Amino acid sequence: MRNSALASGAGLIAIRIANAFLGLATVAILARNLSPSEYGLYTMALTVSQFLSLPLCMGIPTLLTREISIAVQSQDNNVLFGLKVWSRRVIFWGSLVLGTLIIGSYAAVRAIEYPVLEQLSWPIILSMTALIPAIAIIKRTMGALSGFGRVAQGRLPDGLIRPMLFLLAASVGLIHFDFSVSALISTHLLAALIAVIFGAWLTRQDWPTERTPDFHFTQWQKSLFPLTVFAAAGAIKSYSDLLMIGAIVGTDQVAQYRVAIQIASAAMIANIIVNAILSPRFAALHLLDNSAEIQRLAVFGSRVAFVAAISFVLMILIIGSSGFSAVLGLEYATSYELTLWLAIGIAASAFFGSSVLILNMSGREIYSARYSYFTAIANIALNAILIPFFGALGAVIATVFTTVLMQALAWILVRRELGIRTDAFGVCLPK
Repeated sequence: MRNSALASGAGLIAIRIANAFLGLATVAILARNLSPSEYGLYTMALTVSQFLSLPLCMGIPTLLTREISIAVQSQDNNVLFGLKVWSRRVIFWGSLVLGTLIIGSYAAVRAIEYPVLEQLSWPIILSMTALIPAIAIIKRTMGALSGFGRVAQGRLPDGLIRPMLFLLAASVGLIHFDFSVSALISTHLLAALIAVIFGAWLTRQDWPTERTPDFHFTQWQKSLFPLTVFAAAGAIKSYSDLLMIGAIVGTDQVAQYRVAIQIASAAMIANIIVNAILSPRFAALHLLDNSAEIQRLAVFGSRVAFVAAISFVLMILIIGSSGFSAVLGLEYATSYELTLWLAIGIAASAFFGSSVLILNMSGREIYSARYSYFTAIANIALNAILIPFFGALGAVIATVFTTVLMQALAWILVRRELGIRTDAFGVCLPK
């Protein structure tokens, strides 16, 4: 079992690193072949689909992981089949409602000359609508496979297959066929549908065959809402940035911000790896009440993540605005400043270490949920104040401030409640 867990952890790390580099390659291809206005429109359309799919994507995977794990442990195939049928119904009816909302809203306001809506077309709207159930099914597959003990495989459809197929198809389409924004959204939909089929193939032997389903409607529905609300906080924070930039200052700056976010996310790779490795260790050590070892690992991990993030900041400084222009095109030179400040924010966040993770692993997840929602609301408020004056840079300032604030609040609580320092300047206590 330990070897299986190690292999799963290694697989997760590999998928996340591959996903980060696929994201960087996609940014380069799109930026070199699309104007900021076109890239911004593409980003806005994709963001709206992802944002509206949150009710179907956030709570269901976590609930499935938990309930499938319990059902597998008790060998209750009727409950497993019930979960399969129930989750399908939720996604079907939820997608129908959301799709009707999108299509109806677009039809109703098309006559209004709104800067973003007037650039959209029916093909884009229909592809956006079809993306909602596709994304939800992919996330459902992820949650189900995690429940069946195949965590790394559960990340393959969304973390590797979908972005890889989109990158390949978009590269060919943009370079050889001069793809439009509508064609790119359709390409994204096609990649998602193939990922859905791949996910169905992965789960073909895990779900039980046809039998009488055992539904725990009350229990599942009672759990679904809070799980969705808690899980959606971080996603709302990231999506609201793009949506507010597009609504307030236009799609050109959406593109600049999107490029900066994608590039700066590479600074988080070390932190992702550290958290993936330390997460189970923290949980086990907390049960043993071994605070000294938790601090030793946390400080070591924060130093690794902090040094890696600072190194990335220095690399961005060396590349400079001219480097961004050479790789992405002159129109995206302003994304250099946004990327630099986002990378500095990631480094500052990494300095505080795995404080949020320790809260979650020590049974204090209610605090991290509260901090997450407080900073999400603060981020939206700051966006509303800063974006009209500073554009995309205002969103960067809001993101950096609220992200570091959440880490600092968690660091203070871990220090007060558990007596543990997680920051890079902490002391690595001896074993």
